[in-house]
Amino acid sequence: MHAPRRRVGAEQPGIVGCGPRHGRRRSPRARHHRPHRTRQPPLHLGQRLVQRGRHATKATAAARIEGLGPYDAGVVTFLSPAWVAELDAAAQAAPELTDVLGSGEELVVQHVVTDDAGDERAAFHLRLGAGACRAHPGHADEPTVTFTQTEATARQISQGTLGAQAAFMSGHLRLGGRVDVLLTHHAALSGISDVFAVVRERTDW
Repeated sequence: MHAPRRRVGAEQPGIVGCGPRHGRRRSPRARHHRPHRTRQPPLHLGQRLVQRGRHATKATAAARIEGLGPYDAGVVTFLSPAWVAELDAAAQAAPELTDVLGSGEELVVQHVVTDDAGDERAAFHLRLGAGACRAHPGHADEPTVTFTQTEATARQISQGTLGAQAAFMSGHLRLGGRVDVLLTHHAALSGISDVFAVVRERTDW
């Protein structure tokens, strides 16, 4: 007797490509278990700025203080002594603020920051005149003008989201002292905000 012929296309286990499951039955593979990763909490603003500061940002590439090296890429807290020190460093590094008045006189601009109840929280002052502009913490002995505002208003003005004139007109910024002297040198002082932009980028508000 002759062996029966097999039909072409008949399912033959073990031959790849034949049958509805393409022949060979594959044993189920063990599922690959990925290691559990702990989800990291989101970075707060200060940490994001630190990461930005580690790269070539304006904070590290902007200005170099003579004798003090490049700016540090760290983050400073708004109104803290370290923040005022950064203002001082930026002011000294800005040639446009050297002898900015051009008349041999001195202008001391003092800022007093309070809470909503009116209690003082911080104070600092800028001294402009002969030589480089300087920023110092605390009150000045004889300020030319004094700006008084709440911390929220000071933060908005420093961030550039609120203009000083708008804050004054709305009653959120009080001005005392020799206002006439301030108005005389208004044009010379208009570039101070740009000088401190490098500090704004590294401020933890």
